[in-house]
Amino acid sequence: MIRTGSDESDYASELYVMAADGASPHRLTRTSRLSERAPSWSPDSSRIAYARQREPFTTSLFEMNADGSCGSAIAVDPRGDVSYGEPAWHPVELGSGEGALSC
Repeated sequence: MIRTGSDESDYASELYVMAADGASPHRLTRTSRLSERAPSWSPDSSRIAYARQREPFTTSLFEMNADGSCGSAIAVDPRGDVSYGEPAWHPVELGSGEGALSC
């Protein structure tokens, strides 16, 4: 359990992917004291951007390949002065160089 305020607590959320019918769930993140939320698929479905929350409500933005590999920070405020919103992708043209991250 993680602390989410002076008078409340919450469970840390992890990200998973699975088949459309709910079969074959695969865990993408393993951060027991952080909470991942607001996942957003890239237009070509090769990457996922998401927000990471830690005490006290500081969020960072991260991205990873759709299989959970090659995770990297997009925006992080180590002092906790900034809270980022939910990540969103903009449309891209085919062949524009978008695709999976290289580790």
